[in-house]
Amino acid sequence: MSAKSWLFGERLQTIRREKKMSGEDLAKRSGITRSTITNLETGRRNDITVSELVAFAQALEVQPAYIDPRVDPDRWQKIQAALAAVEHAQAALSEAVTS
Repeated sequence: MSAKSWLFGERLQTIRREKKMSGEDLAKRSGITRSTITNLETGRRNDITVSELVAFAQALEVQPAYIDPRVDPDRWQKIQAALAAVEHAQAALSEAVTS
């Protein structure tokens, strides 16, 4: 386990507790399984996807950089724009397929 992954998990757990959320509450709000949250918080899992970080940030009502300080705010804006474009493309594709 790397120090960075352990710090991420510890930070996630700290914020979750500050928000007075249980692990189950965060799982329900984020759509990420309780076991994944536990594995991240305990450092048993040390990788996180952008979509997971987005889900946690939305569920906790914080900016992603607040959870993971390694996130560069300028780069994050580019990532958000790219994710929005992907969501738009998925919606257009879904509409085209069902029409």
